[in-house]
Amino acid sequence: MISLQRGKSSGASCGQVALVWNGRRESGAPFLAGYQQIIERFGLDYTAVDHARVVDEETLAGFYALGGYAQHAFVNRQLLDAAGVVSRLSSTSYMPAADHPRYGAMVEAVQALVAATAERGKVTMLYDTRLYVGRV
Repeated sequence: MISLQRGKSSGASCGQVALVWNGRRESGAPFLAGYQQIIERFGLDYTAVDHARVVDEETLAGFYALGGYAQHAFVNRQLLDAAGVVSRLSSTSYMPAADHPRYGAMVEAVQALVAATAERGKVTMLYDTRLYVGRV
């Protein structure tokens, strides 16, 4: 769970703030399911991170207390080649870094997955994006 805090103000609205979360889809296509399997296989502390419940309505209502907020949802697609998938995977804190003993095997697994599921050398990473916007 993320803690949202506003700076102290005189009570007047300070302006608009947008908060955005990308929730990666874990199934629905062979690449997505394979990517999730790689995370589960090589992730160092993946199961300890709460990916589903980033923020709740009570937290948002408190953060946007002065003016309420609007919520929007949309699909975000990211086209990646094998190097892009490795880079995306390596950017997460729960996956092995380049100096970790399992990094090489993880990269090989990604390359095999992309080779098996890519169209024209690219795979599609799908996200359900949630946007919250309001006055603070």
